[in-house]
Amino acid sequence: VVGALLCGGLFGPVPARLVTLGVKIDWSTEEIAGAQASALRPAKVFATRAEALERHAKVSGLFGLVTPDAPELDGGVCATGDGFALAMNPRVFTAVGPSVEQILRASLAPTRLSAGSDDPMVSLETMLRIDPGARALPGLPHNAHVTDPAAVVALLD
Repeated sequence: VVGALLCGGLFGPVPARLVTLGVKIDWSTEEIAGAQASALRPAKVFATRAEALERHAKVSGLFGLVTPDAPELDGGVCATGDGFALAMNPRVFTAVGPSVEQILRASLAPTRLSAGSDDPMVSLETMLRIDPGARALPGLPHNAHVTDPAAVVALLD
């Protein structure tokens, strides 16, 4: 969504193109309220690094896709005075609320929406409302860039 905002022309030069992967377009009132409530809660502190890594894997959609000791998870947690927490600031959820569809439609750059066909966050049908050339990557989940990086790179051709 940040890329789409940049492609709207409000922040300087417009990028040459926008390619998205697994962007959640439709948010229910309950999902918006839940995200905004999460933004107000302090970061949960875990007793062990392993617990924090597991939570990070779940929050980022990597649980079951990478091993608990995968280097991809390392940057997602940090030590605190009392244990370990996710490195992500919970306030990122304050961004949930504005219409993602309107933001994507406002792109001044050529835009290609894509997602794994098994992505529970967004369907091909939903993406086609905005991009008639939207692509579903067959058999791939939300984190298609993890499970099949080559399929995602091919979107750039």
